[in-house]
Amino acid sequence: MKEVITQKNVRLFSQARILENVRHDFVVTREVSVAEHNVPQGNMTKLGQAFHELLKRLRDRNPLSADEKKMLPWLATMRVALREVGAQRLDPEINLPGSGRLTNGRCDTIVHGGLAALGTVEVKVVDDLPGEPKEDHLFQIAGYAVLAECAFTEHRIWVAVAYVSFRKRKVRIFFHRGSSRLRGIVRDVLAA
Repeated sequence: MKEVITQKNVRLFSQARILENVRHDFVVTREVSVAEHNVPQGNMTKLGQAFHELLKRLRDRNPLSADEKKMLPWLATMRVALREVGAQRLDPEINLPGSGRLTNGRCDTIVHGGLAALGTVEVKVVDDLPGEPKEDHLFQIAGYAVLAECAFTEHRIWVAVAYVSFRKRKVRIFFHRGSSRLRGIVRDVLAA
């Protein structure tokens, strides 16, 4: 799916989203209580990769490394926030088969239950928490919702972009209760 996240497609998506006045429904920001010496340090790209590896690790019962243990409070905080909106089951790092002009992709988390029957969550590790989700992240999560709709034959899908900031010791999640308009915009952009 990464192939379709081009500057042109993101610009067209952004213009249509603004024109149709599609915005997130609500935002949840949570503090992560950890001591300064327990805050993961390093390059954002490497921290992001390590956090996504930790997402995958939730499926196994093997012991966590020291670095994974440092990241665990952020993951737990994010999962609690998702459960607070009704999430029943969280499946991390799910491969979704391609559909139409969308190639296959790997959604960070597929959520069963919550704001609708199914949810797709994209997780981004950032230095500073944004006030609004980035357009390419919205395009990406809307694309995953299109793929999830086909893979799970479910039309009631909510989406969220979760930002994890180790430095700020916070997690911020932008929620869309429904994704039909976002999915429609992605389909229109890819059909153009």
